[in-house]
Amino acid sequence: MANAQDIVPEHMMGRYSAVSRLFSWGAMPLGAALAGVLAELGGPRLVFAVLAVVAAAALVPFQRIAGPARA
Repeated sequence: MANAQDIVPEHMMGRYSAVSRLFSWGAMPLGAALAGVLAELGGPRLVFAVLAVVAAAALVPFQRIAGPARA
């Protein structure tokens, strides 16, 4: 499986890294805000339940992308 260094041209790696950090660090406050709203509406148990379902649902596409290659 190819990684970013193999796909992105060398002269674009700085911009790629900046955009990657923008999305990953930018998503953290959005997730915290969503968790806060859910906690206000239904309490911390609702937050854990919803995020457990989201994490479990993310496993299937992750395994298809990052899992072992099928021959």
